[in-house]
Amino acid sequence: MTLAEFIATAMIALRRNVLRSVLTTLGIIIGVGSVIVMSAIGSGASKQIEAQIAKYPQRRSALIPALHAAQRLHGWCSPEAIEQVACVLAITPGEAAAVATFYDMFETTPVGRQTIYVCTNISCSLRGGDAILAAMRDAADGDADFNIRGF
Repeated sequence: MTLAEFIATAMIALRRNVLRSVLTTLGIIIGVGSVIVMSAIGSGASKQIEAQIAKYPQRRSALIPALHAAQRLHGWCSPEAIEQVACVLAITPGEAAAVATFYDMFETTPVGRQTIYVCTNISCSLRGGDAILAAMRDAADGDADFNIRGF
């Protein structure tokens, strides 16, 4: 069989099985993209994300644990990290960003290395929680190593 005959046969097969061809191509693209993204995320985080994906019947269900892994690795959920997580889970970056911005446990801006949480709910406020939060922020005096948050 010559190269021209081989190409002609392949084109006929592609035309007859368009859906299968498209799905196969999509699978290859997702697979290659996942390999590239996993190498960009890092081996430690990629192992954590793959372990989380294995726990759920659908990949997208591992979004919150995957965002936690990316945040542990980078210190915050940067737009690049959110995009990488979305690619691994085969969801849109918009879906991943919506979850990351909805939950206040995800930092979507760079923060200090040390996070200090001060309780400021009604019970804590009655016992001076707001004053403690203000005192902690004053003590940190803009030190970039500290991320002081009320919750």
